[in-house]
Formats: sequence, structure tokens, C-alpha cells
Amino acid sequence: MMIGGLLAAGAAIGATGALVKRRRSQPTWEEYAADSTRTTTDAHALLDSAKSAMDAGVDKASAAASAAKDRTSDLIGSPGKGQNTGPTGTDKTADLNGRV
Repeated sequence: MMIGGLLAAGAAIGATGALVKRRRSQPTWEEYAADSTRTTTDAHALLDSAKSAMDAGVDKASAAASAAKDRTSDLIGSPGKGQNTGPTGTDKTADLNGRV
């Protein structure tokens, strides 16, 4: 009985030792390595690139919206004095049923 207990304890200690050795031999993650500034520098460069691309897109969309607004106002035209802005041949004083 005592030999079985010692055998089980030895197996447990051996398994624990194997796990410890396995953990120690695993390579460290690059983010935690001594040259971790490289990854943060890369991230900052990527972030700056994304910001400038987004700003360029906003400027382009703003210019396109302004141009569309100008074209639309040119097509519609602003009503001047004496211009009839309603449909041709209708009386503006009549309601929907044609009553005055």
C-alpha cells in the first residue's frame, strides 16, 4: 500500500515538473518582448494613416455635397419676383377639390 502511494506521488511530481518545463520553454509573446516599441510604432503609423485617409474622405464628401447642392439649386432655380412657382395652369387660391 505504501509503495502505491509513493508511486502516485512520484507520478504527480513528475507531471508537475513536465508542465513547468513546458511552460518555461514556450517562446514569449512579441508584445511583451524587449523590442515592443516596434509594435506600438507600427500601430501608431497605421492609426495616423487611417486618420489621414478618413480626413481626405470627409473633405471629398463635403466637396461633393457642396457641388450637388449648387447644381440642385441651379436646376430648381430660386423664385424671382413675379414668377409662378406652382404647376402651370393652376389657380393657387383653389384647394385640392378645385374650390376657390
